[in-house]
Amino acid sequence: MIFKKNLLLSTLVAVSFSLAVYYHQNAPVQVIDVYHEKNFSDVLVLNFPDADHAKVTWWLKNRAMLAKGYSVPHPSDEGHFTVTFWDFRDGYIQDDSSDILCFHQASPVPRCIKKNAVLEVSNNNDGTLIFRVYDGTYVLEKNGVVVKIDDR
Repeated sequence: MIFKKNLLLSTLVAVSFSLAVYYHQNAPVQVIDVYHEKNFSDVLVLNFPDADHAKVTWWLKNRAMLAKGYSVPHPSDEGHFTVTFWDFRDGYIQDDSSDILCFHQASPVPRCIKKNAVLEVSNNNDGTLIFRVYDGTYVLEKNGVVVKIDDR
């Protein structure tokens, strides 16, 4: 009898854990806010993918939506841009630590977040897209293939 209860409890825990992981991996990315300064854009996101390839794939699939809905990227007159996606899991915070980023454009009260960049997308002089993530740097080659060029 005790064995059956333990088996049932273990099964319930495993199923609950599996459902939580599935939800986290399949929850849609939410763009919370966007800030522009010159050719730099900061995009605050929730539920951003964890894996490097999934981050790059998300950008490639959603760049038209970002351009239309949020004016991202916001290129300079020469066409250069940098877009940084920030994890917004902790929301806006009031903190005096040095590891925060504050946006002053939105209101007289600074809106600050923890510095947790999940993806940076930029381009170089010939227009090649460059992706920087936690584990390295990737480029989108002219043939559409994404190649890792640097490990961090």
